[in-house]
Amino acid sequence: MPTSERRVPGTTLAADAGWSAAGIERITGSSALYGNRISLKTSGPDAFDAWRNAVEDARDFIYLEAYCVRADTTGKRLRTLLRRKAEEGVAVFVIHDWLGCWATPRSYWRPLREAGVRIHCFNPPRPSLGNPLAVFQRDHRKLMAIDGKTAFVGGFGIGDEWIIGKKGPPWRDTGVTMEGPLARATQVAFESMWGAATGDRLVAGKVRPGEGKARRKRAAARREARPDGQGALELFGDEPTPAASAASTTWDEAAAGIPAWLIEGEPGRARVYQASQLAALRARKRIWITDAYFVAPRVIAEALGAAAEQGVDVRILVPAHNNWPIVGSMSRSGYRDLLESGIRLFEWKGPMIHAKTAVVDDIWCRVGSSNLNAASLLANWEIDVTCLDARLAGEMCELFLRDLAHAVEIVLPGKTPLAGRRSLEPTSGLMNRLAELDGDKGRSRRRKGALASAVRAGGALRDTLSGNRTLEREDRTVLGVVSTLMVAVAVLAAIFPRLAGWTLALVAGWFGISNAVRAFVESRRARVASVADDTVETERPSADEFPTGITPSVQLKDQRNRGDHGRS
Repeated sequence: MPTSERRVPGTTLAADAGWSAAGIERITGSSALYGNRISLKTSGPDAFDAWRNAVEDARDFIYLEAYCVRADTTGKRLRTLLRRKAEEGVAVFVIHDWLGCWATPRSYWRPLREAGVRIHCFNPPRPSLGNPLAVFQRDHRKLMAIDGKTAFVGGFGIGDEWIIGKKGPPWRDTGVTMEGPLARATQVAFESMWGAATGDRLVAGKVRPGEGKARRKRAAARREARPDGQGALELFGDEPTPAASAASTTWDEAAAGIPAWLIEGEPGRARVYQASQLAALRARKRIWITDAYFVAPRVIAEALGAAAEQGVDVRILVPAHNNWPIVGSMSRSGYRDLLESGIRLFEWKGPMIHAKTAVVDDIWCRVGSSNLNAASLLANWEIDVTCLDARLAGEMCELFLRDLAHAVEIVLPGKTPLAGRRSLEPTSGLMNRLAELDGDKGRSRRRKGALASAVRAGGALRDTLSGNRTLEREDRTVLGVVSTLMVAVAVLAAIFPRLAGWTLALVAGWFGISNAVRAFVESRRARVASVADDTVETERPSADEFPTGITPSVQLKDQRNRGDHGRS
């Protein structure tokens, strides 16, 4: 039987569950990639060992993109590795976010630059007439790509809290090691970011000055021209079939037929946002989410609540001790409505769980840097891996159950935690344990109706002012912080009225001028495009030059289609 017709268990299960590869491609903006080897990394020491081994084996280039790089023991160990490889002649490129590395001194980077490492600080604060809110758009990606053969993506930062721990055990996090087409796609994702940030085109460790931004604009134009929005991510020409992708790899037969996608989150693209909605829509049995900073937008919260109300086992695991306490309070302010819709909430009792993962129906899974909050989903650059792989999803289910064994379930007053009724450990095997969970009818009664939009920080303030609910502890925390800030601003304005007036004038003037400039630039761009279109229209041949029965528009469309096939 030809490879393309072979019935692979993973893809058969996905099709039977109603998952469509084409649908995932449309919402993620990424083509399906086949023939990958993907393995989970669930502890900092294991992840660092894998990084070290891959860096030591590098021969051509090393790409590192990190939101957070600490100048501590772990950061210095990685710096030593990168410096040594650069001195050996390996091309090393690093992108780090300014906000994530604000506490990292400039002296930390000096030895790397002296060794020839190319380093770019992403989006430092500077005036921007075109986009006054650009300072809030951060590069939150965590990736490493080596020689186009091996890549790492996940939630791990570069600091002692992940690898050796500071005041206790290391943080719990999750990432993936990838070999195959996904590693190549990760390489291209870094090169695209480098070109957009620096203006230089980067290809396999070689820089071509001044070509990056022009290439980015052309890719954006192609993306806008295509209705499915995938024009900028045509990394490998036509979509690879399982047979074509597997032909260049040595992985096992099952991996050759399992589709995976690299989701490149960008401000305004909402790709993981849409993927999460699709997962909630397709789920039949379970949705298990681990998220470090869970403040879900209303649409996602309602989708998860609706799934729970229809009998899907929806569980969300968050940290009990968040390293950003205000975010933990914002997350807890929405617990009641989530619980009343039938969603089960757990808080991990360790020092911090920093993972960003999701698994649905033992087939669809996601690992990456995206948190389920508005900043991560809509404003930041992120990178995630998702696939339809029963094996990997099974490993993530087992990992989730192990984490629940170290968590406490949050319940409404008067309710009994279901987790306390039986052990969460898969004592009789994972699949048997999942079958038992599917048959559990002891779940608390669910309230019918749509989920209220209280999973936002403003929910506590709005509901309290309108008298809709009593303030609970976390609501009091959020409301107290907001009220304190408002009082502080009022006091400062009363003491320094001129300063307050000038500050308000500067902010309003800045936004007004920047938006006016942007409107003017976009208007000129639209006029230029309109003139170009008119020029093309006047240069079209007359209808007499075409064969009978074929209109000029049909003929030109046919020519473009043939041209596209010729370029692919």
